Amino acid sequence: MSKYVLLSLLLAGCGGSGSDDATTVDPAKQKAVLADFGAKVVIPTYENFAAHAAELGTAIAAFDGARDQAHLDAVRAAWVATRTPWEQSEAFVGYGPAKDGGFDAAVDSWPVNHADLQQVLASANALTSADVAKLDDTLRGFHTVEFLIYGETSDKAPAAFTDRELVYLKATDDALTAVANALVAGWKTGNDGRSPYAQVIATAGDAGNSVFSSLGTGLQQVVEGMVGICNEVANSKIAKPLDAQDPNQVESQFSFNSLLDFADNIRSVQHVYLGQTPSADGKGVAATGASVSSLVAAADPTLDKTVRTQIDAAIAAILAVPPPFPKTLLDPAQKATINAAQEAIRTLQDTLKQKVEPLVAR
Repeated sequence: MSKYVLLSLLLAGCGGSGSDDATTVDPAKQKAVLADFGAKVVIPTYENFAAHAAELGTAIAAFDGARDQAHLDAVRAAWVATRTPWEQSEAFVGYGPAKDGGFDAAVDSWPVNHADLQQVLASANALTSADVAKLDDTLRGFHTVEFLIYGETSDKAPAAFTDRELVYLKATDDALTAVANALVAGWKTGNDGRSPYAQVIATAGDAGNSVFSSLGTGLQQVVEGMVGICNEVANSKIAKPLDAQDPNQVESQFSFNSLLDFADNIRSVQHVYLGQTPSADGKGVAATGASVSSLVAAADPTLDKTVRTQIDAAIAAILAVPPPFPKTLLDPAQKATINAAQEAIRTLQDTLKQKVEPLVAR
């Protein structure tokens, strides 16, 4: 998620007031959804992120030992594999440990600051993971790694790598892995003296829970996270570079991974809505738990079917845009296809905000 977009979590609005009408959701089912959300959706996603970040480090070390195309391709494949679970976490990046620790900006700020990055490389400053963690957000994280391994024109050759770049790569991935592990810990065991966030959200409405006064406020945050990433993909990640006709504003522009990023952002919504545990490679589903979908289906089966259909339609519309996005956005013939993807995402966003949130966050 870009640091230029803020996710607004309106926790005080509609949660927990209750209702006497026929569509009031079952509190026991609400509680089960919140418990499974942390245990079966969030934590496995972050565990995948941590595992792949470590594998990226291994691939970087192997490339340092043998700087050939095969090892560079392995590094690039490992970067994409690490990117997948991160993008699939975007529906819950705006709160909890990710927000408390400032991890979103540290991991995923863009665009890359080319001039300052070159200054880092040209300097004699130490580049340990601790040093990298102190750099500006645009000089660390995914897109610094991406720039270093693909190059500004996306065709960097193995012979073009300097020793200093390899040091920077290793340190940046070490810092990235540390963030991934901190996110896992934040939800499972707690960071900086805080309670595990999975426990915090699972006990929404319980006496002594100072974060969520009701089950409804916990579910409201879950839905607002889905709404927020839909808004970001349609109205920032796609809209800003498209409106400006500026490929330099595109996320993941060097790897040409942008459209897969966008699709994985909506898969994040899908996993949250359906209570899905992503598979280790992020390409499938390993398990399912209690879900927002189950709450919606119990009250309004037609609405649940609509949301499922709109999620699938949004993903399909994104993938219908011909890659690579930094080039496609400049093609007038593709504007209708890109706009169709935006509208499919906005339709889903409106349904989640206007229909799902008021229904489940009671």
